[in-house]
Amino acid sequence: MKVIITGGGTGGHVFPAVAIGKEFIRRGVDILFVGSKDGFEAKIVERLGWKMRYLKTAKWRGVGLFSKLKCILYTSLGILNGIKIIRSYDASLVVGVGGYVSVPILVAAVVLRRPIVLLEQNLIPGVVNVLFAKFARFVCASFPSTKNYLRWARIIYTGNPVREEILNVEPNLPPLTEKFVVLIFGGSQGARSLNRAVFSSLKRLRHKRENIKFIHQIGFSMDVETVKDIYSKEGFEAEVYNFIEDMASVYRQSHLVICRAGATSIAEIMATGRPAVLVPYPFAAGDHQTKNAEFVASIKGAIVVCDEDLSGEKIAEVILNLMNNIKDLELMNEALKRAAKRDAANVIVNECMNIITLKEQARVQKI
Repeated sequence: MKVIITGGGTGGHVFPAVAIGKEFIRRGVDILFVGSKDGFEAKIVERLGWKMRYLKTAKWRGVGLFSKLKCILYTSLGILNGIKIIRSYDASLVVGVGGYVSVPILVAAVVLRRPIVLLEQNLIPGVVNVLFAKFARFVCASFPSTKNYLRWARIIYTGNPVREEILNVEPNLPPLTEKFVVLIFGGSQGARSLNRAVFSSLKRLRHKRENIKFIHQIGFSMDVETVKDIYSKEGFEAEVYNFIEDMASVYRQSHLVICRAGATSIAEIMATGRPAVLVPYPFAAGDHQTKNAEFVASIKGAIVVCDEDLSGEKIAEVILNLMNNIKDLELMNEALKRAAKRDAANVIVNECMNIITLKEQARVQKI
């Protein structure tokens, strides 16, 4: 049995792909990942030692004729390469995890009549999934209300799969015997406005500096030593990283998470039961991060702060309120644990295996 997983660009597409890929491999399925050398997948998937193929692609962006012609050319060549890849690999199934790089392989799968399954990580589906949902056997949704945006497709509410190491984090909050640990990150690409607000909050939190520890992923636009100095001057203990490779270890320590509202961040928060302050990225396509955040707030698992309302004063206020009302923090933890779909990868692969099995049976009958 052979499966192609295609997509990428950001951690939001790649980490769910890794989760289901590992589950496929555990069941003896051969995996080929098709993505872009410029995407996040080139960094993460290659380390796993999986078979990989790269396509040269371009986003449909800009208003210039040259940019559009470039996109058409790369996509056309990508489709031809995609047909070759699917035929030579003899894939039984193609799984699209989102991102424009998946378009050529998905088109090729439609042309070759290979079954397609799509993963939609956000509440509001992305353009690629909107285009290909009618060709898919089903779309795996991370949020129950995604079905309202893809009424013409078969939707299965599976939840968003997270990495195995995240699932190994105990979903109960760590004991509050020492410091209150606040984990801050802006997704795989950082978040400048979020960083600034946190730095501004430190003066308002100084009276609690002996009781708070920060773990901060700042992204690659800032210098780690400079940020360490900011925390040190205000008297706070802090771990500072450009990018955190081992997210499981920092979730394990944390009592509160402050982050953007990307789909993977939300899935990991729910899987680990970590209460959150969600600050949706205001320029996300279709404002999908706001919808993601509103869902978590609706189940009482997070507090949502709009980017335009983000300030040091607001961050300090939320941290102090939760430190002083631990019962509220525990209620948020319980709400997240109830809503989490911790078996998402298993459910998705089960559904995919049903398709593969039927396809293999049909092939045997023809012989």
